[in-house]
Amino acid sequence: NTFVVQRSSGQVECTKWGDFIQGKEAETTYYQPLYDCLDIVPTNFDMPWQKAVVTEGPSDALVLRLMHVDLELPIEYAIYPGTSASSLSTLLSLNMGWNADFRVLLDSDPEGVRQKTYYMDKLELDESKFVMLPSNHSKIEKMFSASDRSKMLAIATSDAPKDSPTKKEFLTSVRVLTASVELYKGELRESLEKETLERFKTLLLCLAGSPR
Repeated sequence: NTFVVQRSSGQVECTKWGDFIQGKEAETTYYQPLYDCLDIVPTNFDMPWQKAVVTEGPSDALVLRLMHVDLELPIEYAIYPGTSASSLSTLLSLNMGWNADFRVLLDSDPEGVRQKTYYMDKLELDESKFVMLPSNHSKIEKMFSASDRSKMLAIATSDAPKDSPTKKEFLTSVRVLTASVELYKGELRESLEKETLERFKTLLLCLAGSPR
């Protein structure tokens, strides 16, 4: 629902974000074209960049933000969403250059495991820099049970629970809940399974550098 409004030669153009990003370079982060459009540079960021978590994509970043608030755990690090597991080299190099204390969150599927090995070799990163999702919950949406995903969609849309939400519906519900997380957090916490909350608490504390 974001639009980029630009004025050129006396004419004003309004372009939806999904159309604006087509063909733009996004090798550093999914939001790089937006930063470029607004002339934002890292030194202008008012964020705790000294500590960071790099995720495979924006969906992972949104879920982390949502669960931090829902579990009432402070976000003590910047969250940088990449564009895919295989396109994080530039973002990781930047954090290395800033001498930031960072961790990389990857899926535990074959691609995630392969990219972990690749970054350890190419960038000479220690294994402690990487946090893999649990093998039995290999992707961020699988960190939630089917019942969780159904209830999340119902809360976000105010509709009756749906047995098997699609991945697109899950991501839609996460975006809606994250946008108004203070409004939904109590209901969300009551709806999610206890095991799910514990799973995310363990993950978030690990990303923050706390003991597992």
